[in-house]
Amino acid sequence: MKNPLWLLSVLILGLLMSAPAGAGEAISTHALLREVPIYQADITGGFWGQRRQTLREVTMRSQWEQLETAHHVDNFRIVAGRKEGVHLGPVYIDSDLYKWLEAASYVVAKNPEEAWLRERVEEVNDLIAAVQTPDGYINTYYQSFAPAQRFQMLWFNHELYCAGHFIEAACAQREAMGSEKMLRVAQRFADLIAATFGPGRNEGVPGHEEIELALVRLYRLTGVQADLDTAEFFVNQRGRTKNIPGQLIEDLRLQAKLEGHVKAVRQSGDQTKWTESVGTYGNMIPFISWTVLPRAFGEIWSGGYFQSRVPLVEAQTAEGHAVRAMYFFTGAADVFIERGDDAILAALDRIWENTFARRAYITGGLGAVPVTEGFGRDYELPNNSYTETCAAIGSVFWAWRMLLITGDGRYADQMERAMYNGALSGISLSGDHYFYRNPLSSHGKDQRPAWYGCACCPPNIARLLASLEKYLYSVSDGTLWVHHYATGRVKAPVSGAEVALEALSGLPWDGKVEIRVNPGATRRFNLKLRIPGWSKRTNVTVNGETLSTAAVSNGYLAVDREWKMGDLVALDLDMAPRFIPA
Repeated sequence: MKNPLWLLSVLILGLLMSAPAGAGEAISTHALLREVPIYQADITGGFWGQRRQTLREVTMRSQWEQLETAHHVDNFRIVAGRKEGVHLGPVYIDSDLYKWLEAASYVVAKNPEEAWLRERVEEVNDLIAAVQTPDGYINTYYQSFAPAQRFQMLWFNHELYCAGHFIEAACAQREAMGSEKMLRVAQRFADLIAATFGPGRNEGVPGHEEIELALVRLYRLTGVQADLDTAEFFVNQRGRTKNIPGQLIEDLRLQAKLEGHVKAVRQSGDQTKWTESVGTYGNMIPFISWTVLPRAFGEIWSGGYFQSRVPLVEAQTAEGHAVRAMYFFTGAADVFIERGDDAILAALDRIWENTFARRAYITGGLGAVPVTEGFGRDYELPNNSYTETCAAIGSVFWAWRMLLITGDGRYADQMERAMYNGALSGISLSGDHYFYRNPLSSHGKDQRPAWYGCACCPPNIARLLASLEKYLYSVSDGTLWVHHYATGRVKAPVSGAEVALEALSGLPWDGKVEIRVNPGATRRFNLKLRIPGWSKRTNVTVNGETLSTAAVSNGYLAVDREWKMGDLVALDLDMAPRFIPA
């Protein structure tokens, strides 16, 4: 659940944008690996191909229908003056539409024949541009009810969180579709944020992280230094806020006043209509032991819930709201990649070690404790877990950055664990019902509804599934890395030449993988193949010749040789079931 108020109550740009699609996507020298642009890879079949087909044929349209029903789109139409009515829904409602827009942009880029979906993307783009104020601001809730109070209630009201998801959607359109329209809109918003926040200005931090990673993503496409500077400010400022309890009290006072105004503006019938339209909060709110409430209150009051109890460079463990934490660590890793601040990387290393050795589930799920939707103590991992879908998705984002930085396969192992388990359980096989919580055990009361009053998870799993290609491969000097095995193809630049791979994967049903190498002409390069940590006995051959796996280092087998057209790499991964003791 996004808003923690209920918890307390119970206790230079135009030139840069003219570069071709994909420009600016390379990772800086502070990362070992560089991303392969998403448009250079395709998933064409197999397990993930089936999931992607369902996403395209069912999920995107059904989610749009839910967004229409729950007033997400109408809020923009009303603020843009294209429809009569009043804004309905919570303060964070815009973010759900933005995540859907990001997913839809990926799908349209890969499937240009999807005319209906392209029309919806263009419709949303036009609405977002239409509601933007002259100084760049976008938030339908505040524009409807409190335009003079923007950026005042940062702990609770998700303005910067919503801004971050819009910026990500705009970046996705640039990266995948080559479209610059929304990137210009996003940069205007980012310019406003940079002018508002920083030393000597508004020194607050967002209550829900997301803007940090979004601003770095935008910087990589535009080169606007202020975007990176602002992201770095938010990362380093968190945990340095003085008198958090006093700020929380003031935010609550302002929020109560604002909510009174909102209720007066809205007609009760309209709000009832919205509540009925979203239907349910599904399995979001489990049975809560009253012993948890004092802990939750203390965590919020201390700032721990918001990852703000101490600065990142002093933190030892992940604490607080799990989704917030994952987005924060992702943004911090992005800042390290660009800035090279060793203190940030050291903090991320030790937090990772503690989190995934002591505070994560076997499914890759994160967040054991209800109420805070957050981390418990070391080894506090009840079977009736919270493990929000968005937290598992966030761990994929963080792990990907750590993998790019280090080239260490353990991060790819966590990505895989979360993608197949903690995240994927959040969507039904039919593609139109969703889990918010993903408990390890259930007596049948946990069922996937079609939507939620707090609908952050459905479009989030959609955008992850729609962008899987970006996580499969990467490159470094003279080396093409294969991180995850999915049926499909890729073209990647290696040592100044384009190398193509075609993969056929039996995962997760069997461990047989084939990769056909097509370097264009005979040339030498290093192909690094991930050997998953769970595969205890792995067989690898090139053109039928068995390779020794004794030299596997950091989870990867390096095959450095002269490659010619049609060379065939075959892997046989050990899929024998194993018991993992708690």
